[in-house]
Amino acid sequence: MAIDTRRLILEKSYVLFQRQGYSATSMRQIALACGISVGNLCYHFKKKEDLFMSFYMELFTTFSQNLGPTSDVDLDPWVGFIAREYCFLYKCAFDSDFRDSYTEAINIPTLRDEYIRLHDERFRDIFGPDRLPAATREVHTASVVVCAAEFQLMDAYARHGDGTGFDDWFAPVFHVHMGLLGVPQPEQDARIVKGFAVGKEIYGRTVFDGITT
Repeated sequence: MAIDTRRLILEKSYVLFQRQGYSATSMRQIALACGISVGNLCYHFKKKEDLFMSFYMELFTTFSQNLGPTSDVDLDPWVGFIAREYCFLYKCAFDSDFRDSYTEAINIPTLRDEYIRLHDERFRDIFGPDRLPAATREVHTASVVVCAAEFQLMDAYARHGDGTGFDDWFAPVFHVHMGLLGVPQPEQDARIVKGFAVGKEIYGRTVFDGITT
């Protein structure tokens, strides 16, 4: 069977990022771990930043693929968006190695900017151009604010959370997001409850093994 080089790179670099951190991991080390040349590695991922952010997209692709059995998600883009975000936040909250490597990376300005850009892009993709709840500038501003809130809560939950009350800790992220985009409070509550329920269902069907889900 032919080796899937891109998948091999993702799996080996995931281990290195978690073991020694993003900053301490070089492209040469990743290539060595994969048994390939640096040139071959750069053919698949031009920069370490590209490689790292691919983990983020891999997770959300998996969460999206697992939305299947939830019958009414497609009727409300907010529910689908919240469900995917819930899974990601839960992964960060309860997988300390993933969280530590991820938060280290997003404290690097270029990676933080890329994370916000992808967050904004994913939000638009989920809603589609005809169902966006606000103007382009408002959607981007909301992404910036919400990403900052996510980062702060991730850190606070890791330091002060006791493994319980996860929903209560992170519900404010989605209240802020919907509030910035003009969603009325009663609608916020209903969508968050449903989105969290769908998120738990998705996460429960997802077996994490490195980045392979």
